[in-house]
Amino acid sequence: MSGLVWALTVLAAAQCGNETSPGAALEAASSGALADFEEEARVLTLAAEQRECLALLRGEPGPCETLRGRPGGLEEACLRGFHLLTFMRSAVRSKEDGLEKAIEGCERSGLFGPDLFRIPAREVCGRFARAYRSGYLPVCSGLATSENLRGEEQLHTFHFMCRTSFYPVFGCGEARRVAHRRECEHREAALRSLRAGDPRLCGGSALCRALLEGAEGTCLDLGREVVEAFCRARRPAGVPGGKGPL
Repeated sequence: MSGLVWALTVLAAAQCGNETSPGAALEAASSGALADFEEEARVLTLAAEQRECLALLRGEPGPCETLRGRPGGLEEACLRGFHLLTFMRSAVRSKEDGLEKAIEGCERSGLFGPDLFRIPAREVCGRFARAYRSGYLPVCSGLATSENLRGEEQLHTFHFMCRTSFYPVFGCGEARRVAHRRECEHREAALRSLRAGDPRLCGGSALCRALLEGAEGTCLDLGREVVEAFCRARRPAGVPGGKGPL
């Protein structure tokens, strides 16, 4: 590579963050612009988180629906996270006589459908709603029976799924994949903060802050993370922070 081409490459890498929006980074990563699979997965995961954050901020799932057709089930993951976190908030903040509204919202969202449970979604939603409010710990083991779950495989995986996705109150160390661990940590922070009524307990979770505070600008840091991850993956070997040629 000539000195001039090299200088232009370094300059383009340095300017990537200034010229690239989260949407453009998502578009490029979805189209196979990144040769490194792990880096592509990271950009897509962060992009889905940013859309989920915007959905929580606005109180409606529209931002998640912009992920339709993207690889890796991004739209479904974003919608699932949006509905679960808003269900948590509704359950924790509802008075006991108003819990029915939270349960109805959960049932409509399709969070706990017949692909996983034999029992009606309304019953599953009710159990989780009361656990979110009261801190009832055996909710996962109570649901993990052949009468409640559909299929042998679900019996083997449900405890893990419940503890790291639906009811994350035991920490997220079990979640080995980075994307799953981030998802678990956001939900753990949200449930902890909701119960305490203290947004400061959200820590670094933008999704938690969007859920509890809804302040403009809450999701900007996630947008910057998307762009930074994309730009870092694009840099050729030898450029500071580079991951190698595409």
